Amino acid sequence: MINVFVQCDNKQDATSWYRAWGTFPDMERRYPIKFHDLLTAFPQHPTLKGQSFLDWTKAQYIDVAFFQRSVGNVLGYAQTLKELGVPIWYDLDDNLWEIPDTFAIKKGFPAKILQSVEEFIRLADLVTVSTQALADYIKEKVGVECVVVNNAIDLTRYPIHPFNVGGATIWRGSGTHKEDLELCRDFIEGLDHIEFWGYDPTTNAPRLKTKSHSFVKPIDPSLYYKTLAKRQPAFVLCPLIDNTFNRCKSNVSYLEATISGAVSINNQVGEFKGKGLPFVSEVEANELAEVHKVAAMDVIQNYNLRQANDKRIKEIGKILLKGLDMNT
Repeated sequence: MINVFVQCDNKQDATSWYRAWGTFPDMERRYPIKFHDLLTAFPQHPTLKGQSFLDWTKAQYIDVAFFQRSVGNVLGYAQTLKELGVPIWYDLDDNLWEIPDTFAIKKGFPAKILQSVEEFIRLADLVTVSTQALADYIKEKVGVECVVVNNAIDLTRYPIHPFNVGGATIWRGSGTHKEDLELCRDFIEGLDHIEFWGYDPTTNAPRLKTKSHSFVKPIDPSLYYKTLAKRQPAFVLCPLIDNTFNRCKSNVSYLEATISGAVSINNQVGEFKGKGLPFVSEVEANELAEVHKVAAMDVIQNYNLRQANDKRIKEIGKILLKGLDMNT
């Protein structure tokens, strides 16, 4: 049994669902691997407030330490484990060096945070990222080779639905995408009805004016696919400003749209190039079904979560198991 201890700041967000805790159960079902919360090995000190210590009763069982988008003081945990001979696996899914200045998070993102990210990357035995563009950026910026493990979905649990003729048009995202929304303002304001999931730009910036709209509050990532499929959307919008940050992002919106029976409408930035349709396209209804059919085949061939997990496990095997055949 391989015991992988995991540090992930937010177990409830979409990043954790795609990159960590949302995928681990599938891995545990198929391989002799068990995932644990790393913080159980670094509990809070009983007398020193705000400090933690290494609990040997837990630490002795750590075979691999996995850090997902970890920054700051958590680096100390990795350094301690590295000194003990524990392989370090670091995973990153956003280009933290190129966060746009307009993002609220940028104000609280000092240079020392990026310094800790770079130290994590150099310390790690394995670095995985979600896109080739991000891998290329890190190679140039930090000088470290990364393994690309695309965000993916287990199609046995989330089967692809046929195209939803006449279904709803949906935009999903948080407030961090409010500037991206400006790219399709005219498109959205020309629709008879649109659904906003997660963030409502009719009551928040950029204050879009719609003929008719509805709003769906943020949904737990574990429930998102089933909820979206039940809504039977025909289109899912994903506008992205063409900048370095967005060109490094994963195209999960395209995957979500396709599986739910919708066509992804986007402006072909980064991983979206060649995926779905641009906003200016005028396509007949029968052609839309064909567009979705092509996307569905692409998802089946290139984005199976099991395949992505297999790649992860094989990379761990290279570090830890020294040639043990992980295909069984």
